[in-house]
Amino acid sequence: DTHFAVYTKRFQWVKEYLDKNGKFPKNLCVNLSKWMNNMDEYMDLKGVNIFAYDSGEDEDIKDWHSCPAVGKKPGAKKGYETGVTCDKCLRCYKANGTRTKVHNH
Repeated sequence: DTHFAVYTKRFQWVKEYLDKNGKFPKNLCVNLSKWMNNMDEYMDLKGVNIFAYDSGEDEDIKDWHSCPAVGKKPGAKKGYETGVTCDKCLRCYKANGTRTKVHNH
């Protein structure tokens, strides 16, 4: 009944594990941290979520889902807190391969 979520930049470890085992246990959600094109060769990994800080300059993430906790109005330089909390959203704790950008706030 316990679920675990981890963030990592050890992309090679994640790839090696998935190559060997096919998937992570159902109660483990692995979230990769994309930053400044540091993981281009790992973008197709299945069963992991990828999160990226959105500075507004990375074209690769423009179509990703936005973190529900930080909204952004068109043209605004910074995001704002929406009132949605992690315990309401749980996106980071579900291994569904989501691609999420977190706006500057």
